[in-house]
Amino acid sequence: MPTNVVLFERLMYASLCIGLLNLVLDGPRVASAPEMQEVGGAPFFAAVALGTLGLLLLLIWLIARKAKNWARLLFAALFVIGLVPTIQNIGNLLEANPPVAALSVAQIIVQVAALYFIFTGDAPAWFQKPAKA
Repeated sequence: MPTNVVLFERLMYASLCIGLLNLVLDGPRVASAPEMQEVGGAPFFAAVALGTLGLLLLLIWLIARKAKNWARLLFAALFVIGLVPTIQNIGNLLEANPPVAALSVAQIIVQVAALYFIFTGDAPAWFQKPAKA
């Protein structure tokens, strides 16, 4: 496996650990918010969190272990789509839970680094399909 793909995989697992720590530190506050109560409260929040974790684990595996270029592109697109609301939420997090805000910023930085590695260096060749004879 190319070095940049290994770095991507390790950084993404680090990002998941940061996300799980955020979930432990801030999950109860988010799950008890009135907006969350309207859509199902803690059970809904838990289902979304587990679904997100599962999707990310699947994408990391498809990218790093199966060299699926479509998964790499999908991951990049989902990151960009999720970046705007995440950055907008940092201000609210600073007021509600500053350590979680700091961890969220760290998670974004780790994910940006992971994306950088998966699109640079020796990684792009990993996703090239061999020419058919």
